[in-house]
Amino acid sequence: MAAELVCQVDERAAAMDAQATDRQSYLQIFDRILLTVLRAEAHLFSDGERVILSAFSDLDRHSRYLYTRLFMRKLAWIRVSGLKYGEPMVVEQSCKYLSACAPGAAAFLQTEADLGDCSEVLALLAVPELRAVAKARGIKQLTSKTKEALCALVLKSTKQRTVTSFFQKGSKGDTSKQRTDALVQDVLRVTGAVVRLNPVVAELFERLHLVFFRAPVHLGDDNSMKFAVLATIGQLRFPAYPVVRSADLFASRDAVVQFKMLSEVGHAMGVLLTSPVKQTEDHEKGWELYSAHRDAWAAHLSDICARPDGAASGGADAATEPEAIDYWRRHFTPGYALARLVERGARFAANLKRFEDERVILESLLSQTAYRVGRRGDWYERLALLHATHLRPKRARGDAQALDQVAQALAQARAVCVRALDDGHVNRVSLHAISRQLRAIESKLGLGADKQSAHPRLCLEWRPLPSRTVVGVRVRGVARRGPSTWIGDDAVPCSVEQLALWRYKSDGYDGLHSENALATTLFALLFWDIIFHPLPGVLDTEYQSQPLDMT
Repeated sequence: MAAELVCQVDERAAAMDAQATDRQSYLQIFDRILLTVLRAEAHLFSDGERVILSAFSDLDRHSRYLYTRLFMRKLAWIRVSGLKYGEPMVVEQSCKYLSACAPGAAAFLQTEADLGDCSEVLALLAVPELRAVAKARGIKQLTSKTKEALCALVLKSTKQRTVTSFFQKGSKGDTSKQRTDALVQDVLRVTGAVVRLNPVVAELFERLHLVFFRAPVHLGDDNSMKFAVLATIGQLRFPAYPVVRSADLFASRDAVVQFKMLSEVGHAMGVLLTSPVKQTEDHEKGWELYSAHRDAWAAHLSDICARPDGAASGGADAATEPEAIDYWRRHFTPGYALARLVERGARFAANLKRFEDERVILESLLSQTAYRVGRRGDWYERLALLHATHLRPKRARGDAQALDQVAQALAQARAVCVRALDDGHVNRVSLHAISRQLRAIESKLGLGADKQSAHPRLCLEWRPLPSRTVVGVRVRGVARRGPSTWIGDDAVPCSVEQLALWRYKSDGYDGLHSENALATTLFALLFWDIIFHPLPGVLDTEYQSQPLDMT
């Protein structure tokens, strides 16, 4: 019987492959990623990890395909009955293969035997199913409850002993663990078999994809794997260029692990930064994430600042290799990911009004020239604003000591602006803003023209351009933050750009609001042969919209 069942499964899997070859593009890309990385960059993985990757290659075609589809979903428990990736019998058999441990390797999938967290169990249930489970456990008044409220009630029930258990002398048959196990079994009777990616193995494949795509992959997001699939089926086009893949972008396994971890923390901080400033809880969480890496940044700074050139190394901890590396390659080192994380920490400090902490962070970022050099102008601008506005007494009228403190703060802000003008890494756009900021500070200090800075890099005025004034009616009563809203010609609220387009249209023109898209497109077309010239290490995959040294 077992042999007949295996034969039936193999036949159905073969039929599925023949009828749905387009779906195999997922597997083709996944397999190619694995082979490409292991061919030249296997040194970025441990012996045990290479055993797991080899075991994956030895799996049958449908099992690999099923894992590929699950990998592109969020890391969560899933009902086997809800997996619509082929014939049910084939899917069930593939789940068994993936959940079995190969010799020397971990299982690719976890099963219901690995379930332990009650909240994860309850998340599998729909609201009607959750009500039924709650009702069976004696919980009442369930009609108007949300899923979150129902889950909380059911979880609470697992922490309470039953009435009969109090009358059983010396009985230990109603422990918290047994109540939790009973809840798990109740849920599984509703859901049937469930599976989840083994987090350890999933993290390994995320790291594999990071090495291939040169960018972190977040489960469930619009990641590089999705773009590759869309390109394969013709729904997305990338420029055509010869791929010249390098094998030395990442220095070691530890460098990849740290880069991935720090990039994910930075990504989480970026998500928290999108919350309104009034939601202080999210910004406190972001500040805690920064605080957890503050010491690592201080240690890294002491290392790179001790070198004569202040450059970063490419080692695992950015301290094991003294040789400097190309600036663009530093984007793929743990130090760069750490610097981006620290910069976001400064933004959390600003949102939480921790201005002294923000000042310390900005000074630490400006003390190095290894990472994010293009951001130095913005850091100087913010640091000068901190001294001139936030780090001085607010009300100093009539108080001689406070007035003296204000003057000192303005003098410090002026010194920051002069430092920025001396810094050759500050670009022309930032120089213009800093120059105007400097003049405003000098005006507050009461400095005459003879005492004002005459720095050779002062950039006070741009070349004048023709201007045209558009008059409109602004919509009041909307949120103060964000873009302004205006009444368009069709009486529908619109942006200020759309309002200008309406006015030009009334004069017989057709306009397009595209920010810098036209300029960047023309730039790319004019310098196409230079941008996509096959230099080693900059065009590593066929799924790039630009070379790695332009990211």
